Amino acid sequence: VGNDGQFAKFCAAVGLDDLPANPDFATNPARVANRVKLRERMIEALKIFDRDPLLAKLEAASVPASPINTIGQMFADPQTIARGMRLDLDDGHGNLLPSVRAPMVMSGTPLIYERPSPRLGEHTQEILAELEKSGQ
Repeated sequence: VGNDGQFAKFCAAVGLDDLPANPDFATNPARVANRVKLRERMIEALKIFDRDPLLAKLEAASVPASPINTIGQMFADPQTIARGMRLDLDDGHGNLLPSVRAPMVMSGTPLIYERPSPRLGEHTQEILAELEKSGQ
């Protein structure tokens, strides 16, 4: 939660009405200092909510919030689809890997996606050879 006002709105939305007036949680520094107690209270309060109704409740209370999505949920999201964010890039072995394009779009200099992100360790030998040549 970004500030004390948002914290108060969040607390009201999830039934933690006593927290904003409690000196242990009234300010951001106090919440940080008492984060273990705060976390326990929040976990207990949030257990009763399913994700989507909670997000709707927070949006109605003007509390910034968004879901943590799986990759599948992210690709199925209407905004992701509307913005054309999905790319399927060839991995060089005949497989298409679902990828996400950069969020900014520049009409004069469009980004070119030639390949997906490297696999773990894919360029290790080349990097080590370069470092050896440079004496590092």
